[in-house]
Amino acid sequence: MGIGYLDTGHFHLTVSFRHLADAGRVEEWRASFQQASRLLFDATNGCHQFGEIRVCNGSAGAHDADAWLREEDGRSNSPLLGLGQAGAHMVLYGDERFKPFVILRHFAQYAYGVCDEFVGPGDVPAWCVEDATSDACVMEAAWTDGDRFGADGTGGPLVPGRVRRFCTRENHDPDGDTLQQSVHGMSCWETMVAAFPELAAPAAGATFSGIDWVTQTSDPRLVIVLDRSGSMADDGKLNEAKIGAHFMIDAARAGEQLGVVSFADRANLDSPVVAMEDAGHKTQAHDEVNAVSAGGNTAIGDGLRAALDALRSAGANAPTRTAVLVTDGIHNTGEDPETVLPDLIAARVRVYTIGVGISVGTALLQRIADATGGEFARIATTQPGNKQAEEIRHELERVFGLVRNNGGIVAAQPLPFLEGTQRVTRTVEVESGSEAVTFLVSWNAPGASLELTLHAPNGETIAVGALPDGVHEIRGDYPYAAFAVDSPVEGPWEIEVTALDDAAELDARLLVFSEHPRIDGGLTVKRGTYQPGDEVPVFLRTYYDRPVTNLRVRGVARLPDGGRAPLRFVDDGDPSGADVLVADGRYSARLDDTHNAPGTYVFDVTVESTDSSAVVAGGEPVSEAEHFEAGPVPAFRRRLTTAVVVGDEPFEGGPD
Repeated sequence: MGIGYLDTGHFHLTVSFRHLADAGRVEEWRASFQQASRLLFDATNGCHQFGEIRVCNGSAGAHDADAWLREEDGRSNSPLLGLGQAGAHMVLYGDERFKPFVILRHFAQYAYGVCDEFVGPGDVPAWCVEDATSDACVMEAAWTDGDRFGADGTGGPLVPGRVRRFCTRENHDPDGDTLQQSVHGMSCWETMVAAFPELAAPAAGATFSGIDWVTQTSDPRLVIVLDRSGSMADDGKLNEAKIGAHFMIDAARAGEQLGVVSFADRANLDSPVVAMEDAGHKTQAHDEVNAVSAGGNTAIGDGLRAALDALRSAGANAPTRTAVLVTDGIHNTGEDPETVLPDLIAARVRVYTIGVGISVGTALLQRIADATGGEFARIATTQPGNKQAEEIRHELERVFGLVRNNGGIVAAQPLPFLEGTQRVTRTVEVESGSEAVTFLVSWNAPGASLELTLHAPNGETIAVGALPDGVHEIRGDYPYAAFAVDSPVEGPWEIEVTALDDAAELDARLLVFSEHPRIDGGLTVKRGTYQPGDEVPVFLRTYYDRPVTNLRVRGVARLPDGGRAPLRFVDDGDPSGADVLVADGRYSARLDDTHNAPGTYVFDVTVESTDSSAVVAGGEPVSEAEHFEAGPVPAFRRRLTTAVVVGDEPFEGGPD
């Protein structure tokens, strides 16, 4: 998700080149963002401009990016109010590197939520300011009316455009036929002021400072933040969290940087953030994780501060900085986590939070995840304590699949070994174009041994001792086994898991995650405070290069009491279902089953493409000389999860 934010009038953004761009192409985009920032500054009377823009090349940093920069020319697209939302990106095609006016248009949709004014509902042509000499409205005008490099927008000296303002109440859509009027019922400027009140009274003497264009390194960084307070010893919670950390260490590729922080009364940097280059680095990291033991109170703020310091001390900026926090308690000593939060946001650290047990500060964990662009996960308390502990490991395994560059979960399925069962099989579809797929089986009995075998669609078998080129075994001294397959064959893969000894009462879990540079998605709950009885809006976005509609979406809400409620997702523009625009790729659902039950509601959603799936066609107006044809959407499948706290979740227990 984009994790851009506003600070002292400057929007700080991350952009990801969805190809390996040479220095000339990068410079062209830098110049376009610089001029777009100038246009934004002028159009907002000096209130807003771009600040730091972090640049990821070679398809890195996809999930964190506010903008995907495509190589080919095309019709760019932006989600309404996507700033800070999971799975939301501006998609800017290659010709926009010469059209800063178009960047401004799409940023206005992304940050302020304004809508197009050159069409009305149903994509019918419409007009806002019916004056060919007016300098408004940005959301109505074509790129030929705005700033561009070269008169035809293909490079050259800057050509100032005519349109440089947004419409106001005085000149907005007199016949009321535009999409902006249909959705908001007011002018673009009024919509912007409603979202950012400071626009109504700009400070005198504002100056344009220009952008800070910062190039990122290529390798991601991850810090695992483990609660080692006394209660984490109960039911083996800390042991299971450590197994999850061990998997991350074993699965890390050369160059991927990993560290471990633990906290109780104070925080320790147990393993510094270093590249997992070879077996020696991994052995040392395993030893440092094994040395973590439980005892003491719960200094969540100190743990987060130590993680932030560790990520910063690792050197130059990385395309992805992630912390994964696991806790079973309520912050009760040390630095207040709220004071660390602004620094995490400023450093672009995405924090995933995992809460387990009956005495957890869930509201705080959700706030941290929401503010940094991470995910909040709540392990259900309706299952036995040892099962809750096992879920910590599985959550860490799932998060690792998500934080990999271009990572997404394809399948997460139970593998129950009933008494007398020695072999369990599953079939999982791998999509075309995946750069790598990891097949992981993880089980609950450390003394048991399971063997993983894969049968590829082309008839090739992958097994221990029979590893083709491009296949890496992930296995250590812990109850999991995996194969990472580079450039996997598309199609159905048969996964065979065999118990090498008595499998009675053995529970295993299959997790498959893919790394695909063209696929991304996010599941979010509308930010706010919810009380029992409130309806909770849930939103989903999925990308294949650009937003996709006509998807098969199946969702369920897991209720605090262990029950389940179905979720019906639509992309039909019906506001009664919380949707806004027809077929814009943002699917919406409403949960109305909170009734009088406080607690955490967990949403699990499966997204699949269909024969009718298509990328969203909307975008900036094109000239007669421009042509854009979106290609077909191939078969793919993703699983997405998020959670929301409703009311004051009941808890009990001691201080740790």
